[in-house]
Amino acid sequence: MMIWPHLKIKDCSDPYPEIRAYVQATGVFPINTVITLKEETVQANPDLPKQLMAVFQEARQRYLADIAEGKEVDHMGLDMATLQDLSLFPDAYGIASNHENIRLMIQYCYEQGVIRRLFEPEDLFVEA
Repeated sequence: MMIWPHLKIKDCSDPYPEIRAYVQATGVFPINTVITLKEETVQANPDLPKQLMAVFQEARQRYLADIAEGKEVDHMGLDMATLQDLSLFPDAYGIASNHENIRLMIQYCYEQGVIRRLFEPEDLFVEA
């Protein structure tokens, strides 16, 4: 069962109507970055998740500063002003802010056979 079979990409030259339709149908703007670590790696390096998140957040702050200074006008090839008009940017990091995004990603992975059971988003993360 696909969650959004009614969405059909019609014209890729203007992605914004498709983005708008997807967000209206699902309630989310898909996340595009996930840091994944093997459980054994975290067990061997318990401070690693916290350190990676700190570095990731620093990079994010630099990126947002570049946006504020006008150095960045697009986000992954999408016009920043249009994303802001659609209330899709800036986005937020973290499980709480992306709970529905994560749930949808899990659903898609399950539907595609990438995973064999539906997890809860909290099952996939360690506490920082």
